[in-house]
Amino acid sequence: MVSNTDKWDEEKIMSVLVKSSGFNLKLTKAFEGIEKPFTVLTLVDPKDQPMLRSAMVKKYMEKDACIIYITLSTGYNKLKEDFEKEKINTKDIQFIDMVSKDRGVEIKDTAQVKYVESPMELTDCLIKMDKLISENKEKTIVILDSVSTMLVYNQPTSIEKFVHSLIGKISVANASAILFSSNAKESKSITNTIGHFVDKIVEL
Repeated sequence: MVSNTDKWDEEKIMSVLVKSSGFNLKLTKAFEGIEKPFTVLTLVDPKDQPMLRSAMVKKYMEKDACIIYITLSTGYNKLKEDFEKEKINTKDIQFIDMVSKDRGVEIKDTAQVKYVESPMELTDCLIKMDKLISENKEKTIVILDSVSTMLVYNQPTSIEKFVHSLIGKISVANASAILFSSNAKESKSITNTIGHFVDKIVEL
């Protein structure tokens, strides 16, 4: 006999699975017909951002491809743990972690992760990204997670200049970029501006 608690757990699990499946279908449809190289700004409800991270990495994890994941929302250690729970091989991802140092985590660069001292050190992030792109060029997809989180640490004008430079470097290398941002009204002004820099805006 299944207890009420067990039943509730099963219902909750099914609910999560159904939501995840629906989200993945929505993502697939939204990116249908988008061919590399591309630059896309992806707007999502903040509560769905963890699903977006996993779904996007799985979608573009290809043989001989290089994903450069710039994270401002979650530190490398937690992000790596979350991805591995989703059966994502993180050895195929290069990380640029802009938040761990600022949160007091002891950091040390490795072959897989490069740390930036602060979320405000945007130039340093660009330098690190540019070096990683130069090693892979057109096989690279840069994921920026996320524009809305950058607003916590930086002025909108600084973010706009950073994104413009980032898109420029990616385009020169014939690589691709996916920028995450919240679809909340607080982020609307900057996403409207950044929308002019990319090929397409996708709202999930």
